[in-house]
Amino acid sequence: MAIVDRFSGANQSLQFVHSGGTASLTGDITNVTYVKEQEAADATAGADGSRVYVTTVKKMSATAKMHYIGTAGSAAFGSAAVGVSGTMIWGPKGTTAGNPKGGFPCFISKKQWDSPFDGVVTLDIEFMANGAELFDPSTNVF
Repeated sequence: MAIVDRFSGANQSLQFVHSGGTASLTGDITNVTYVKEQEAADATAGADGSRVYVTTVKKMSATAKMHYIGTAGSAAFGSAAVGVSGTMIWGPKGTTAGNPKGGFPCFISKKQWDSPFDGVVTLDIEFMANGAELFDPSTNVF
């Protein structure tokens, strides 16, 4: 891969589209973890010399770590409340046309605050997929 194609997450975007509108969670993100998994069932039988698996369903999730900005972010953080359903759209290079995008229908499964006495207060928001992936960041560019 050419060096010119590498990039940092400095321009990444994260949107949570839900029944009340679109919450932009972009400004204070420090990290996004986007996970795709393939689940499998053990299909090993008596004559097999090693484990055999068959694929079953796919599973996706994402976690956004960000600086917690208190009441300044109350509208966005309120929209991304635990249990709220919507669509998560992540742009690892930002929102500009021609960049990769990832996303899936989801619900907010977890919010976690970390408040160290000598560091920045952070908030993690976890998105659990609730249906098939809509955009694959490794192949969807728009």
